[in-house]
Amino acid sequence: MELERNVAKHRLRDRKFRHDAAYRRAKKEQYAGRAVYKLEEIDAKFHLFKPGGRVLDLGCWPGSWLQFVAPKIGPQGLGVGVD
Repeated sequence: MELERNVAKHRLRDRKFRHDAAYRRAKKEQYAGRAVYKLEEIDAKFHLFKPGGRVLDLGCWPGSWLQFVAPKIGPQGLGVGVD
């Protein structure tokens, strides 16, 4: 049991194990974080963001949601993030 715990702690410190496929995809697509893909799924289902829309992102760090929303709402829209 103790050995398993030590292995788990080691893996958390090792970037190779922390950085999963979603993390690598986010970095490849130049998003700040991997949570953007959950927002992408929600938007595909409910069509939340339209040109000229307004978005308030509370707890916005690292900012990937605003990165995703900005092209959807366009220059006439307003996106504000507060962390």
